[in-house]
Amino acid sequence: MTKENEKQNQKRVEKKILIAIPIIILLIFLPALLIIHFIENSTNKKIQEQEDYTDWLVDNCKCLANEKMACPEGFVLNETARLCRTEGKYTHVLLKCSKYDCGGEIVNWNFDEEEWEPELNEILKVN
Repeated sequence: MTKENEKQNQKRVEKKILIAIPIIILLIFLPALLIIHFIENSTNKKIQEQEDYTDWLVDNCKCLANEKMACPEGFVLNETARLCRTEGKYTHVLLKCSKYDCGGEIVNWNFDEEEWEPELNEILKVN
């Protein structure tokens, strides 16, 4: 092989590498971006469903207990101090309903899972 052929072969290899690198990057990052997008959509959907269900409970059921801590808009909850804080300002927490009676069906807020669920006693009565 002559030096000219070696240079041409080397240029072909360099071109293939330059083409392969963006393809490899796309093959790695595109699925990751799709997975992240799917997770965000699923999380947002679950949050929206919980908010809609909470609105339905407020409109259609009787509140039995107020133990769910919340903050006014713009404030962040500090559960251990039981205060709401924003930019050096503090205020008391708001206590929202944590237990509803919906025509005999009791629904509780699960603080660990952060979602509404039927009361365990009600589940046992049905079975």
